[in-house]
Amino acid sequence: LGPSVKVVNNLDWVGSLSFLDFLDGIGRKSRVGSMLNRESVRSRLTSPTGLSFAEFSYQLLQAYDYAHLHETYGVTLQIGGSDQLGNMQAGVDLAKKMKPEGETLHTLTFPLLTTADGKKYGKTEKGAVWLEADRLSPYTFYQYLIQAQDADVTNLLRKLTMLPEESISKAQEELLEAPFSAQRLLA
Repeated sequence: LGPSVKVVNNLDWVGSLSFLDFLDGIGRKSRVGSMLNRESVRSRLTSPTGLSFAEFSYQLLQAYDYAHLHETYGVTLQIGGSDQLGNMQAGVDLAKKMKPEGETLHTLTFPLLTTADGKKYGKTEKGAVWLEADRLSPYTFYQYLIQAQDADVTNLLRKLTMLPEESISKAQEELLEAPFSAQRLLA
């Protein structure tokens, strides 16, 4: 990380905040209608698993994080996966309510890495992949990549490598004759 990067822990500003103070300071500035209209919430409400109060409230915590980072450190851009867009927008909205004359805040999302059947790769999913050796050994990481499903390997090559498209297309074609050749290239 460069000299202008500062890593902070949100426990420093939410850890001492009581639930009642949170409701009074953040809850009063948040509208349930806006929270319910977020796509991430609507889809979970109609899903078989539903949405817990903790999951529903999480967007307020993330919103408060962005508002705090903006007020304390001048952060004006939040970057995250596309599944976080609603939470990030809640942060923009909250920061505007806390400081109406403030700067314009921005969000930038990137597509999630998903399997061919639409399941996301991530820390909350089974089989999470970590990039730190103390959480996942290099051997286990290699095994994870080498065992990628044929249906997923081309997408992974496109998103996780800097290989030219010709090389990826060739690897996809070779899968029929040389099983795991694309996976070896990925690993």
